[in-house]
Amino acid sequence: LYIGPCFQVMNAWRSYKDKYNSIAHGYHSLVELNSEIVISTQSATDLDNVNSNSIDYIFTDPPYSGKVQFGESNFIWESWLKFDATWHDEEIIINQVREKSETDWANMMYKAFEECFRVLKPGRWLSLCYHDTSEGTWTLIQDIMAEIGFIVEENDEALYIDTGQQSWKQIVANKVSKRDLVINFRKPKLGETKATVIITGHE
Repeated sequence: LYIGPCFQVMNAWRSYKDKYNSIAHGYHSLVELNSEIVISTQSATDLDNVNSNSIDYIFTDPPYSGKVQFGESNFIWESWLKFDATWHDEEIIINQVREKSETDWANMMYKAFEECFRVLKPGRWLSLCYHDTSEGTWTLIQDIMAEIGFIVEENDEALYIDTGQQSWKQIVANKVSKRDLVINFRKPKLGETKATVIITGHE
């Protein structure tokens, strides 16, 4: 059981008010857009209540292989709050103890991004925030996006989100980027085709 370092005694009520004010500010900012706001906790692998070609923009921060066990990190708190933890069975993660392999992770990631592709309007963008710097899974993510049909943005410089403050997971997790790498993918416009290059080699 991980016990985090305590640098100072925190006032719980002040923390609650800060979080509440942040949420209220974000909510009011969305209301000013005169848009309908929907908050859902459904699985990204099945967005059956979202119409195809209806979303203007997607920003996603998906689970990155097995570097951080999100479900297990929250298990104590969820049990204490008497939450239903059966969602762990459908968690997109690599975990040898729970017999969740990289293949299982890749298959569920494919389903999630396939749904993103379906609901996104043609010609619109998906921004993928990804922390895992290990070569294998990052290459796998790019292969998944290409197979689904997304077109990756061509950019000479890497895009990052630098929050200025690292989370506990960024501090302790192995091979996790200390900044948030962002890659933009676009759903092709109607009638748009993407050129495919096949490179063959000889023994």
